[in-house]
Parts: sequence; C-alpha cells; structure tokens
Amino acid sequence: MKKLISLFYVLFLILLSFSCHGQKNSADHAGIVSNEADIPVLNSSNSLLDFSSPKKLEFAFKEIPRNSSLVIEYVFNVSPSDYVKENFSLVMETETASWNLPFDLLFLGVQIPENAVFHYAAPLDNYFNGNFNISLNENNAANARQQPALVLEIRSLSFTDQWYGYVHDGNNYYLTPYVSRRDNGSFIIETPDAQKPFELTAELGQRASAEIDRRRFTAAAGTERIYIPPSFINPGVTVALSGDRVTSFRLSPSDIPFFPAPIAADPGLVLDWPLEKWRSKRWEVFRWELFPSILIIDTADYEVQDRLLKRLAFFAEKTDFRGRLSHDNEFAGLHGWNAHDYRAQALADFYDMADKTGFPLNEDEILLKSILFNTGIIRQIEGGIVPGEGGIISISRQSGTSLRRVLIAHEGFHGIFYADEEFSNFSQNRWERLNQQARGVLAAFLDYNRYDTSWDYLVLKEFTSYILQRPVAEARYYFGNTLPGNLEGTRYANALPPKDRAANSWPDLASAFYDEAQAFSAYINQRWSLTAGRVWTVTVTAF
Repeated sequence: MKKLISLFYVLFLILLSFSCHGQKNSADHAGIVSNEADIPVLNSSNSLLDFSSPKKLEFAFKEIPRNSSLVIEYVFNVSPSDYVKENFSLVMETETASWNLPFDLLFLGVQIPENAVFHYAAPLDNYFNGNFNISLNENNAANARQQPALVLEIRSLSFTDQWYGYVHDGNNYYLTPYVSRRDNGSFIIETPDAQKPFELTAELGQRASAEIDRRRFTAAAGTERIYIPPSFINPGVTVALSGDRVTSFRLSPSDIPFFPAPIAADPGLVLDWPLEKWRSKRWEVFRWELFPSILIIDTADYEVQDRLLKRLAFFAEKTDFRGRLSHDNEFAGLHGWNAHDYRAQALADFYDMADKTGFPLNEDEILLKSILFNTGIIRQIEGGIVPGEGGIISISRQSGTSLRRVLIAHEGFHGIFYADEEFSNFSQNRWERLNQQARGVLAAFLDYNRYDTSWDYLVLKEFTSYILQRPVAEARYYFGNTLPGNLEGTRYANALPPKDRAANSWPDLASAFYDEAQAFSAYINQRWSLTAGRVWTVTVTAF
C-alpha cells in the first residue's frame, strides 16, 4: 500500500510540473508582452528630440507586466558625430534607475549603418510605477553654440520579457545594459542579481566559446548556434563570449523545470553535467537541443539504467526475446546494454502491449512512460498507444569518461537516424553499396552480441552507429583489428575474410569500412557540423 501511494505521488508531481513549466522560445528577442492600450501614444510632441534644443520627454504607463524590460525603439536622422557623443547624453530614467541610451555600438566594436534602428531594452524592477522620462542633456556648456542638425525619433515603446545582451537582425540592433567588451575582443555580460538563473543563446561564425563560472564551453567548428541552459548560469556571474562574427548573444532569466520534465541540452553538456546539478540522484533526463524529438537519459549507474531500460532492450532488440514482455527472472543473469536507444515505434509497442496484457512494470518504467507521453514520443488514442515522433537514448555515469564519449556518439547517431529521414535514407544507400563480405562480417558481429539480425532495420541502424561511433582516423584499426578479432576463434569466424598474418589484421575490412567512415563523416559534417566520433556541438572544460 505504501509503495502504491508513493507511485501516485510521483505521478501527481509529473503532471503538475509538466503543466506549469512549458518550454519558452529563447530566441524571441522582440516579443511584446503588454497590451497595446497600455503604451503611451507617440506623437510629434513626445517622439522627437532635437539636439538644437535639448529637453525631457515624459511618459506614463497604465499597467506594467511583471519581470519585463521596457523597449525603446529609436532612430537618428543622420549618424551622430563624435562631437555629439562627446557633448550630449541620452538618458532613460525611472524613479529608481537610469540608463544611457547609446548613439552607436562602437563600444562593442560594431560599426552600424546610418539607417540603423536601435531597440534598447531597459530592465524594470519591482518598484517601477509606470512613470519614466527620456532626456537629452548637454554635457559641455562651452560648446553649446555648436548645435548639430540632429534629431532623434522615438518610433515605439513596448515591453518584452527581460533579457540581456546584443542581437543584430538586418538594420535592427537590440541592446541592453550590463553589456561591454574586453580588450581581447570578448563580449561580456555582467549578469544582475535576479530571482532566476539565466539561459544563454548565441549566433556564431566559425569559432566561439563562452566562459561561465570557471567553465569554458567551446563550440565545434562550423556550429552556428550555442545554447547553455540555466543550470549553468546563476545570477551575478560574468559571462564572456569570444568568437568570429558573433551576431547575437542573449541571456534570459529562465526556470529550471521540475524533474522529470526534460532540460534542453547539447550531448556535450550532458557528458559533463555536474552531478550536483542533477534534479534526481538516480537519473536525469534531457531533450536534445539540436534534435528536440530525442530525449537523452543519463543514469547514476548500470543498476538504475537496467531498472529503466533492460526489459525494453530485450523486448526491442534481443535474440529470442524480441516482441514479448519478459519478467525480471527471465533475464536476471543476462546482460542488457551499457547504453540504449529506442525509437518511438518500439516504445509505443512496449507500453501498448503492457497496457493490453496488464503486465506489471516497475515504477521507473511507469515514470518513463509518463515522460514519453508528455513529450509526444508516444500518444494515446482510442485503440491504444501509438508512436509519436523521435525516441530516446541513454548512457550511464558508470561507463567512465572515455567510454561515455564513445557510447553517446553511438547512441546519438541512432537518435539522428530516428529523427531525420534523409539521414536514414543515406545510411540505407551506403549499406546497399557495401560489399557483401563486409556486410556479412558486421551481421556476424551483431549476432555474436545478441542482436536479432533477422530484423533488417536493426542491422541497418547498428551499421550506421558502429561506423560513426569513433573518429575516422580510428576506423581502419577498429574494423581491421578490433571487431574481427572478437569473432576470431568463435563460431562466427567463418564470416571473416583471410587474415593478413604478417600485419595481424584484415586489411580488406579496414579499407571497406574506412571508406564508409569517410563518407558518413563528410555527410554529417555538411548537414550538422558533426563528425564521426562526435555527436555534440559543445565541449565543456574546467579552468
């Protein structure tokens, strides 16, 4: 009875957390959250500031959205001169805070055109009463006679969710306080004190890295976007971003969802995610940021992983078990996998059969089922449970650092295989072109490892991930030595071609699979800036 009450309590928390913590679009830098009726009307008397007669414009809002920034959109009739920048200041002021509005972005090393449109987002505190002003001030009275022919036009006022950083979009330049640039060229955001941690999104050129709280997050070459979830960025820390052609970087206050709602993350972050930041001591669940239909489950050890996924492994892939639900005692002495992957179809079949037969699943399997429903990987219809989109992959902390990288690459390419039809079609084409002898050796190796090789789909997806799980440079040795060496001396040895005794290897296999590794790696690099042996776009190092 106590166990049943505990299970109902877990399920209640799942439903509560999934309903209260939806994912926010972190790239939305201009989403107005106020009602237009609450915005003061702009006309010629309160929208223009003529530099020949400095004055103050006053505004008042009827209502103020909570946790928002006030966005002031403005333009100049001509580019402000050095004289103007030296002798005048533009100030937006409330009762509790004031901010200087920029004339240009040269302090960030950004040269902007004459027709630039500024969008300055000033954060509002809880004391903001709706009243503010924008003033044009003369800083040098001695030069007062040299009045420039310059006019600032305020085009709009609006509210947006609070964010900090810089975004360039065409002729529009979005900017906030707390942003600067170091002498070494890196952009800096001094995050203010806040009630929530921050998430970072940046649009990149060829190379970029972010430094946050003594961790460096390095984007792989060719990566055009980097996302760091709020688990890594506490209020008050300094965020430094370096790179070529950084067109945007933004920090947004963000909630960390309650477990087990997935956290969006790159696999490279999952590999080095601090254990103290796990929301559960036993396992953590992530949503692949690049392929959001794929979940990544990391477990504390193999025992936890087995409770979650071992029965599923036998149901989905194991010889003599595939297609049926097995009780714990049937596979207790058998090895599952050290890492896992399952597409939506296999997951739907597993849970649909369990529902229709009343099969007793454990609490972790039931919890996983609820996660799959809430993320759309499986769906409930009148006739039962059917597949949605994507799938899951899993690794374990017990595997150790180097093995975890191999395993997340292997399982990660399975995930892409599930998520991207063009990639799976490419794999099919490469498999059909591979010579018969190499195909036979790989099938023998899979059968040796207890995969059900009667299922062509399973063989194809394993071919894909074994090709890609290690760097291209390692393909010759792995397929010419390691893999066939496992079969030597077993009943599967007759699948092997003649061995080169002098080299103690199988050079024909090495050559055939090396060619495949090159072809696959070139394909994924062109599509997603990934390479063989690397399914992540961000690498984390401590310093």
